[in-house]
Amino acid sequence: MSKKEELKSVIHSVPNAVKYLQEHASPEIFIAEMDKDSTAYILYDIDKTKKICKIAGVEMVLNKEKTFLIINSSNIVFIPIDGKNGLLGGVSNCDFVFFNDQNFCFVEMKLNAVLATSQTLLQQERAIRRNRKKAVEQLKCTINYFDTEFSKDYKGLKLEAYIATPDIYPRENTAFQSIKIQFLKEVHIKLFEGREKKYN
Repeated sequence: MSKKEELKSVIHSVPNAVKYLQEHASPEIFIAEMDKDSTAYILYDIDKTKKICKIAGVEMVLNKEKTFLIINSSNIVFIPIDGKNGLLGGVSNCDFVFFNDQNFCFVEMKLNAVLATSQTLLQQERAIRRNRKKAVEQLKCTINYFDTEFSKDYKGLKLEAYIATPDIYPRENTAFQSIKIQFLKEVHIKLFEGREKKYN
């Protein structure tokens, strides 16, 4: 039995998890948060030429800047966590988790964040710091939930956490480096900032 299948069997003991569990296989898997219910969904029927897709059965414009992309993964297991149609609902958890035979990933999407041009550079830096801090707290809360449910046994999968932020955010700056270091010390999981997870 693969690591993914082992963990799937454990998930059946997590209250209500089976109801939310979805499997998907594609060279590119796009995930976006639907505004009306603040829930993350896998995008289907993607037409890159027309720039349209379906999210929760509704046809919408495909805006790649508002998606998290999983590239070159084998079949993934996806569970929406936050929002009205997520496993845990509310606003204190990350948006979704996904796993395959290699990784178990926690993802918090902050892709609707904007920086006002009227803000000073200091105000923009503070807004970014607040957004990252909130994302870290949401990730920690969800990690704690799954650590408890799985008794910290992720069947040997490598754990990773992602904050998906807009391209306007400075990548790998000193402020984010200190957040990454603190996160690793506290939860023993590597933290990344970006909109994709790429497999070789």
